[in-house]
Amino acid sequence: MQPTAEMMRALIIGHTGQDGQLLWEFLSEKKYLLAGVSRNSTRVTPGRECPPPPQIGDAKTWPDWIERFEPDEIYYLAAYHSSSEAFSIHSPEKISAISTEVHVTGLENILAAVLKSSPSARVFYASSSFVFGNPPSPIQTETSPMKATDAYGASKIAGTRVCEKFREQFGVFVSVGILYNHESILRKPNFLSQKIIQAAIRISRGSDEKLILGDLTSIVDWGYAPDFVRAFHLILQAEKADNYIVATGEEHTVAEFAEVVFAHLGLKWKDHVEEDPSILIRPTVTRIGDSSHLRRTTGWKPALGFEAFIAEIINRALL
Repeated sequence: MQPTAEMMRALIIGHTGQDGQLLWEFLSEKKYLLAGVSRNSTRVTPGRECPPPPQIGDAKTWPDWIERFEPDEIYYLAAYHSSSEAFSIHSPEKISAISTEVHVTGLENILAAVLKSSPSARVFYASSSFVFGNPPSPIQTETSPMKATDAYGASKIAGTRVCEKFREQFGVFVSVGILYNHESILRKPNFLSQKIIQAAIRISRGSDEKLILGDLTSIVDWGYAPDFVRAFHLILQAEKADNYIVATGEEHTVAEFAEVVFAHLGLKWKDHVEEDPSILIRPTVTRIGDSSHLRRTTGWKPALGFEAFIAEIINRALL
């Protein structure tokens, strides 16, 4: 496919993660010319005469590359999740340093390159509900205090402040999406949603295992990842750049999630699930997002409700 002058161009930083893969598919359907970069790979739309983008830490090369590619939109989705496995490999200081490198330094490199080489480009930064830490109120808005309790959340706060600086001081169109839990078939096995779904599928196929979960009463604001990716795009079509909570605003317990999953497979969840609080990595925290600002500004709303998106993920997993 040969590019035309009318084609929109987008750069996806973190194109191999769940959101990056879904966004690549979404923008491809809209006939965008795409370039992607992640920790270990780069990608461009087939047929596009453009060198692969540099790594996000390569501050010197980005301005020239962005000047050549002329992106209309840039999606900064790169993320480093400090899981229990990470703590067994790296010290807390190392985890903090990596989080800052990915969520802050790389972002600054991109925004500085945009300011220098393509000031009309629009940028989306994927932040996280972890910026709110253990909030005093279970429901958060864009003005709720950001008091992260871990390196991941703290670095996402720093990234959000970098966006606000480039927006307010330099006029760069950079919006922040504060993302709540959003799931798809592309989630890694260590995520709670996939842990429940994959165990239930194995049990439905004859496994006699028990699914052990840490806190069945924990409340989560769960959404469907393709709906969230659609929100990313809508945010960059808005008249002004801003911060937006991306969430369903619905409360569901872990027990409810397990019940829906097992019921979809013709099973009673209580026959196969046990609770063991000792396996919890982090203390239980309730964070529910108020996405009124996003909905009013862009018209966004989830296409699939709680039970529907769980059923969609299960059906895809069964293929």
